[in-house]
Amino acid sequence: MILQQAIGGDLNDLWEFNPSTLEWTWMGGNSVLGSSLGQPGVYGTLGIAAPGNVIGARSGSSLFTDAGGNLWIFGGVGHDSSGTNEGSLNDLWEFTPSTREWAWMSGSSTVPGMLMGQLGIYGTLGVPAAANVPGGRLWGTGWTDNDGNFWLFGGTGFTTDSSGDPVSQPAYLNDLWEYSPLAPFPPPPHRLLARPRVHTPLIRL
Repeated sequence: MILQQAIGGDLNDLWEFNPSTLEWTWMGGNSVLGSSLGQPGVYGTLGIAAPGNVIGARSGSSLFTDAGGNLWIFGGVGHDSSGTNEGSLNDLWEFTPSTREWAWMSGSSTVPGMLMGQLGIYGTLGVPAAANVPGGRLWGTGWTDNDGNFWLFGGTGFTTDSSGDPVSQPAYLNDLWEYSPLAPFPPPPHRLLARPRVHTPLIRL
């Protein structure tokens, strides 16, 4: 069992708990918050795991595990690669316990500005495409199906209004996405399938 949690600030430390020994092991990330109350991500090269890569500090992420026991983390609110901006992230990371290495697999390494988030690229409903990517969000609901695909629903993030203009406040989202970690990379990058049911989310007041 692997746990990541943010308390008192945005943390990026990764821990493993062994139920048989009842002992915790620090497996990755930083042990201190840093000057901006959260460590920035070190993204490296898209799709390539490396010892120097590290996921940025965040909370409210969506978690998945694949058939190989690897941990996948999407989005949340936290710090991007710049170290100065904090917002709704849409990056996807994979952690391989056997190598203790992170790989940035999809999404953006930055947010547009402080307390902002990247917009999603939806493509065509029900059609996977390399360019598709969910927008930045936190508290999305995630699960893994019997075929090993990841599913992501909703959360609070940034979107556009009925005119196609970006909204200035986080919105309640109800878009549904499917991601296949088994697709070849690259090209194309992992299969991203957008299934937004309604294009007008509710705005949180």
